[in-house]
Amino acid sequence: MQFSTKETPKPPGPKLILLQGTYGSGKTALAMQFPGPGFIDCDGNVDGPEEFVRKLKPDLEYGYVQVAYKEGAQVDMKECYNRLMDLIEEFAKEPRIKTIIIDSLLLVNEFIVLAVLKEENTRVIDTLHWNAVKSKYNRLLASKLRGTGKTCIVTVHDKPRYSTEKSDMMKKVIIGYEPNVQSSIRDAFGGLFTDVWCCTQELEPGNKVSFKLQTVRDGKRDLKNSMGMESVFVAKQGELMWSKIEKYFKV
Repeated sequence: MQFSTKETPKPPGPKLILLQGTYGSGKTALAMQFPGPGFIDCDGNVDGPEEFVRKLKPDLEYGYVQVAYKEGAQVDMKECYNRLMDLIEEFAKEPRIKTIIIDSLLLVNEFIVLAVLKEENTRVIDTLHWNAVKSKYNRLLASKLRGTGKTCIVTVHDKPRYSTEKSDMMKKVIIGYEPNVQSSIRDAFGGLFTDVWCCTQELEPGNKVSFKLQTVRDGKRDLKNSMGMESVFVAKQGELMWSKIEKYFKV
């Protein structure tokens, strides 16, 4: 047994960060700014973020592997979940990779469901299979990623949550946003991460774009941060968000 004391406090554990936001909100670009990034690319969306980041960081270097392709051939979608798990182990062993990034959960949902269908030898998923889906999410996030001992980032798209009040339903009033993952795990999803942040971008005067990173929950998003960070960071055009948050990752 070990003890955390004033003189010898427990060293901070590795961070498992969920970056959520709409399409084009800067999630992948932010992940690319972390030290030694390695992308486990699930949806082929790193070219645009690389172009943006490299303009401000010409010496950018990152690792990448596409989950759905291996040695130029397409991988059976039913095997992509197992391949994803294997790639995490490979990235964990690579010393140049300091930050492991899964980009994004859009297709990981499908990988998991297809893997469960294959294991259960069925074509249709039903309520009996949701425990298996939850189990695979837990293995991926709480066990495999955290077990690497490295900073890990997972990106996910936002999904609007609409009011169920009759007066609002016709207008489709948005009352909040939630990660676009299987509904069976959504309620407990945030608990699998040490940090949950939201990325957005805003159009400024002169057709300039600024990026905002929110780390504290509000009335529309359930967020959290484990490092005592400010609630909101803003990077104006020509700035990298990493320069705003780097100090929180220095031990």
